[in-house]
Order: sequence, then structure tokens, then C-alpha cells
Amino acid sequence: MDNDTKTEIICDAIKIAKSVTSQWPGEDFRIIKISDETLIYIKDFRRSYGILRGKILRGLKKNHTFPNEAFSDEYMNESIDQLISEILKLGIKEVELNPLMADILEKPFQEIIVFLFLEGIELDIEHSTIELGNIVLKKMTKEIAENLDEHEKRILFSTKDYIGKIYSEFKTFSEPKWAIEQAEKETSKVLDLIGYAIPFIYSNVHKISVGFQGQVLTNSPGSIICYNPEYGVRYWADNLKHTQSNFQINNYNLKIMEDNGIFKLADILKKPKNKKTQFEHTILLSIHWFRISQVQNDIKNEFLSLIICMEIFLTPHTLEIPITKFISESIGMILRPPENRVSIMKKIKKFYGLRSDIVHGRSTKVDPEDINELRNTLKELIQRMIYFEQFFDKKSNLLESIECYKTSGEMYNPELWSKK
Repeated sequence: MDNDTKTEIICDAIKIAKSVTSQWPGEDFRIIKISDETLIYIKDFRRSYGILRGKILRGLKKNHTFPNEAFSDEYMNESIDQLISEILKLGIKEVELNPLMADILEKPFQEIIVFLFLEGIELDIEHSTIELGNIVLKKMTKEIAENLDEHEKRILFSTKDYIGKIYSEFKTFSEPKWAIEQAEKETSKVLDLIGYAIPFIYSNVHKISVGFQGQVLTNSPGSIICYNPEYGVRYWADNLKHTQSNFQINNYNLKIMEDNGIFKLADILKKPKNKKTQFEHTILLSIHWFRISQVQNDIKNEFLSLIICMEIFLTPHTLEIPITKFISESIGMILRPPENRVSIMKKIKKFYGLRSDIVHGRSTKVDPEDINELRNTLKELIQRMIYFEQFFDKKSNLLESIECYKTSGEMYNPELWSKK
């Protein structure tokens, strides 16, 4: 924010400060608490604060990039409250002689850095950091911890030792509440990518899950104890997903991730929301449900999450088309040559029968082998969708191309629906 803008904003705030009253001013007012004993009223609040909010945001955007929602109206109003309160405490005449007051004006508007600690991930690369999407994954070191101020140390290190743990670092210019919400969203998207990468690197026996701290467990005991007093045997249980080993981010696995489109997806994450195509949003949403299945402790919920992952791509345009028939035929067409389609179509129909049983309360058991087979099928399906991203900008293009193939019998050709 340049000095001329700062001066203009402070002068407008001074005008508001001069108009305050300790008497109830009627309609359209705001109360500011100056001290435990003093309350004041701001007259004509909506107009005067609205003008000042706009000037502050325009001034900040001269040096920073951020969406309008990064600062809520209430946060801006509270910042203006603080500015006017400081003007009154210092004295209006004193402030008029020094209208910049940069520290007071800019203090609520700073870059925010959010740390979110994760489970199920290890970093085994030279610098122990990797950028994915809009976050950076790092390993907490003693040096980083010591650079945090005392208040942060009390928050982060009073009850647990975080040294050596993996965390996501998200930087933004915003109010703290919005920064935390965005950090969680952006980190969750990156966890989705890692979750999708797991079956390309590890077999099913590894039972790997990744998530936020508290979402999955590594070697920690459960929170429920079942105790046999006669034999002194304790059984630990909890409602969190266990991961038996960690996802290793090393040079070898990074190459596998690159070969299977993970970094292409990470580049999509970096795009502003309005710059992503609808088909890109569809891919990311499906991958999200793919990872959600990995952190489910109930095998039926795990199965249903994978079904949702599949339906996100292939739910037909109209309910007049039987969904089981359409999806099974579509997957067979996308993943298999004509001579091998019947077997996969039968499997998908079987999965849909199981889905119906679960949803309608007719089934209480899911075979883990069905989970593994469905997950492997979806891994391959998503891989194909990542390839199709270069041709389609909407899910409807994909569905229309599939229907065209089924009705005409012509060779499936995504280039017919190539993005303009």
C-alpha cells in the first residue's frame, strides 16, 4: 500500500473518529469498546465503513494478490474499529500531524502461514520439502521450531513433540480464519493426490492411509480400552483408520508419481477455481472420494466411497437410462478392448448389486477382495480420465462421446470432442 493511499485512509478514519458519540445515535450505528468503562457509537456506520473497506482493499491489492473473500466484511469492520480506537487513544490532533500510522493500519493485513500436521507420510529426499499444488510438504526440524515465536511454541509444542513430523505449509495474504480454511482445503486436495498414488507404488498388503493428524493412526494406541480383569488383558480399539506403514516420498516414488499423472494433477490444483475446466473439477472430485475410501474404518463405507468415485465420471445424462447398464458398459469400453469387455462389465454389475444391497439394508458383509478389485479398476479409470483431460472440458462431452460410440458402433475417438 503506497503512502498516498495510507494517508487517504487515515484521513477518512479521522473523519469517522470525529463523529463518534457516547449517546445513542438512532439507526445505523456500530458500537466500539474503547476500554472496560467506555463504549462509543459510530454514526452512519454502513456507508462510512463500506467506503473505507473498499479503499483499504484496493490499496492492499496494489501490492498483494488475494480474492475478495480472503477478508470478510466483519474482519474488515473489526480492523476499522481498532484503527478508530487507536486514533481516539492517541488523540485526533496527534494523528492529524502523523497521518500515515502505517503500523496501526497494516497490522491486521499480513501474510499468514498455516502449518497442518499430517500422518502416514515420510519425506526421504535431500531437502525434506516438496511442493504439490498450493502447499509445501515439510519435515518439522528443531531449527524450524526454534524460529517460531513463544506464542506459537506454546500452541504447537506444549503437549506433543512435533519434531520430525510431516506438515503442510500454506501461505496466503488474508485474515487468519480464511487462511486456516484454505489451508485445510488445499492440503486435503494434495492428500487426495497422494492417496491416488498409493496403489501405483504399494500393494494392498501395505494398508497405507494418509490424512491429517487425528484422521489416521500409525503406532498410537486406540482411545477405547476393553479390559479383562481376570487375565489382565487389554484390547485397544478406536474409530480411526490405521496405516501399517507410511507413504514414502523419495526419488524413486516421485518418478512413479510423475509417470502416472500426479504432478499434472498438482499443476491443475494451482489454477484458480474459475480457470479449471469442469472436467478437471470432475477428476479432482473423483480422486477425493478415492482417498476418502482409504480412511474409512467401516468396509461398507469404504466400498460405497469407491462407488461414488466411479459415478462421478459416468452417471448418465438421464435417469431413463439404467445406471448399472450404462456404467458397466462405459467402463468396459474405456478400459478394455472388445474381446475382454464382458468380464469387466459383469464385475461392475456385481458391484452395483452389492451397492444396492448395502444401501437398502440387505447386506452386512463386503469381501475385501471386492474392495481391492474395485479400487484397482478405479485406479485405471482415473488414469484414463487424466489422459482424456486434454480432449474434454466438460463431463457431458465424455458421456456424449460414449453414447455416440454405443449407438453408432464407430471407434471411440475422444478427439471428436477435443477442447476448442
